[in-house]
Amino acid sequence: MRNVLIGIISLVVVIAVGAGAYSWYQGQMNEEAGDIAANDLSNGTLPAAGAEPTLDPTPATADGPQSVPGMNLQDAATAQQADEAKLAKPQDVHVTVDGIDPKAPRSIGKLDAPVTMIEYSSLTCPHCAHAHATILPQLIKDYVETGKLRIVFSDFPLNQQALDASKVSRCVANDQYFGFLTMLFGSIETWAYSGTHPQPLIQTATLTGLSADKARECLNNTDVENALVQGVQEAAQKYKINSTPTFVFNDGKKMIAGARPYAEFQAAIDSLLPAK
Repeated sequence: MRNVLIGIISLVVVIAVGAGAYSWYQGQMNEEAGDIAANDLSNGTLPAAGAEPTLDPTPATADGPQSVPGMNLQDAATAQQADEAKLAKPQDVHVTVDGIDPKAPRSIGKLDAPVTMIEYSSLTCPHCAHAHATILPQLIKDYVETGKLRIVFSDFPLNQQALDASKVSRCVANDQYFGFLTMLFGSIETWAYSGTHPQPLIQTATLTGLSADKARECLNNTDVENALVQGVQEAAQKYKINSTPTFVFNDGKKMIAGARPYAEFQAAIDSLLPAK
């Protein structure tokens, strides 16, 4: 399935930049996509699937390349304590699953909200992490809690680590799902690029109450993996997605690629709300 996923992502990027523009090889994927990582795509060099992405050293801003620093291993114990404290508190975000199937999408907000936003993210994407930490909380406050917006989390994994994390996330209890994503996005370097994958991912999953054995079982779940790959293929075909994060509103009536300024999200949502 890894080869299938690589083939799908490669096809998407080739379509976006022009057929034959780049040669893609197994293990090479775009992990700098935010506004389509121009620094990588412009010269045809892409990080290997197991390599740590090169992060922009400039401070993160809402309208430019986003950089979310990870944690080094020395900080892991402190971070783990903080993560445990987060998970011990009641979650402010109520996550709904469309059915009991682990392959079903997770969402927050009213099912009949007038606007549905599908977020396509890769769990090892720094730009996705920035959007999760800065844009989503404001969207939840302004639109989800007021019944105007439903957010559907749709996995668009860009390398093997992200695919594995997506599979494990589908096994996490609903009330821990959003917190689990927050932990993963906040410590990408630690769990994805420490050189000991997937052990740090499994350890992080246990903070949600999932046993290590269950997490390993999830990693080996080919049904969920096939569904995730199919989801990537369908999104690429239907919405022409070629970067993460990408946000699709009301079945493609509006789209935002990248961790754009919050005002752009407001404008997109407001334009789709029923007239008062």
